[in-house]
Amino acid sequence: MHYLLAFAPIENPEIAIAIIVENAGNGNSKAAAIAHQVLDVYFDK
Repeated sequence: MHYLLAFAPIENPEIAIAIIVENAGNGNSKAAAIAHQVLDVYFDK
């Protein structure tokens, strides 16, 4: 199991996310890609 925790922006955070990826060979890069997509959608609001 691979996981990634993130928050943004660095100054005065508005969003915190946790991504958990199971049964993936290189889950860390997949979790980072998912987190990136979530943050892109959030900040394009």
